[in-house]
Amino acid sequence: MQEGTNMKPLISVLIPVYKESKLLSAMLYKLISQDAQKEIFVIIDEPSEESIKISKSFKDDVRFILN
Repeated sequence: MQEGTNMKPLISVLIPVYKESKLLSAMLYKLISQDAQKEIFVIIDEPSEESIKISKSFKDDVRFILN
């Protein structure tokens, strides 16, 4: 990084999920609200109906991989 620039580092967040999605929505809201340049990936193994709903509601900010 050059001196004198205000570039923020890119942060990559990978979240593995297995069936359970109770805390996923709250966690994603907190991550998205952080003032950082970021990319968020959620990898869901055996997605539940709830985790599929969550993936649709966050599709603009988070990349989901459903397995």
